[in-house]
Amino acid sequence: MIKLCFKFFYLIKRMKLKFIFLIEILKPRFILKSSYKNKLDLNNIVAYDTVSVYRKETKIKQEYINKEPKIDLSIIIPIYNSEKYIKKCLDSIIYQNNSYQIEIICINDGSTDRSLEILSSYNDDRIKIVNQSNQGAARARNIGINMAIGKYIMFIDSDDFLMPNSIDNLLQNAYQKNADIVTGNINKYISKYDKIISTRRHKYFITDNLLKMCNMSDGAPWGKIYKKSLWNNVRFHEGQAFEDCVVFLNVYPKAKIFIYIDFPIYCFRSSTTSLYKRSINNYVSLDSFWGVLNSYNMIDNKENISVEQIQLFMWHLTAIMYRRIQKIEINNVKIAIIILSKKLIFEMIEKSEEKISNFYGSNARFYLKILRTLKDGTLEEWEHICKIIWSSGKI
Repeated sequence: MIKLCFKFFYLIKRMKLKFIFLIEILKPRFILKSSYKNKLDLNNIVAYDTVSVYRKETKIKQEYINKEPKIDLSIIIPIYNSEKYIKKCLDSIIYQNNSYQIEIICINDGSTDRSLEILSSYNDDRIKIVNQSNQGAARARNIGINMAIGKYIMFIDSDDFLMPNSIDNLLQNAYQKNADIVTGNINKYISKYDKIISTRRHKYFITDNLLKMCNMSDGAPWGKIYKKSLWNNVRFHEGQAFEDCVVFLNVYPKAKIFIYIDFPIYCFRSSTTSLYKRSINNYVSLDSFWGVLNSYNMIDNKENISVEQIQLFMWHLTAIMYRRIQKIEINNVKIAIIILSKKLIFEMIEKSEEKISNFYGSNARFYLKILRTLKDGTLEEWEHICKIIWSSGKI
């Protein structure tokens, strides 16, 4: 009964998005025009200074160590004060029916509870423990990537756990097709009821299309295995919130073979203190832009960016940006972050050999509307179009 209730809840959630999409699409033009008041006309320098008062830009640390693969899979776990969950997380890995060689890299990020003690209690030579002062999950993951000697790597959050046989299923499919990324069904653990429910499930498919890869998975680093080579010269943005956008923006575009398997592989715990829920009402949400900017700066051959990549960057700078900054009350700050986004979008289009006339997919026309709004529009018009893109559920 509890599982049915949660499945009904997720169904309602999806229906709500479709309803919002229809409402925004059908809004009469005269109603929209009457609310268009705040012009997007800040100078780039003023915009940069305005945003920097609240959240400063953080530069990428150039520290890339790439090693030859010696085992099948490196599992990277950043750990901070996870004494309640880390045992379940580790047990879900070490007790897998696994026929492959793995290593488990645990980065204790300055925990002040019993996390390190629990880690040290395991007598398993596959577990490697790194201690560091508290520097954040991005730094912890980057250390793990530098240490990894697996052909594939996987990220697990310390309060989450793997589903049975997930490693075998992921690696078997990866090796059969020489896949770059393999993912599968994602479950959610409801602590209050001690129940696991399915939140994402698709039939098996294999693709080389970037938009399909992104639409059928998510931007979180966990819940997938990646070829280690995809992370050459790519690292998480340290010192910023929402640093994990590199997965979509820098790693996915390198993938030529993406596989989704219809098998439960990962289970995450819902948290009322997640970064998104904590930052939605404050200026941490401005880091959404700095993360995208850092991801763009990490690309070497900017003239070779594909039309799909441009659409993916625009999705982050519209739908995702809108969702994160919508509760900021100072319109001037919102306008400033949009002006910085505008500068980046048009620089990207100017440097790329791709033409915006090649945009495709369900939101192509709305990205073109965003471009027109950025040239001579208002904050309210930008918000309206972004809301449509977000509620469509597609990139």
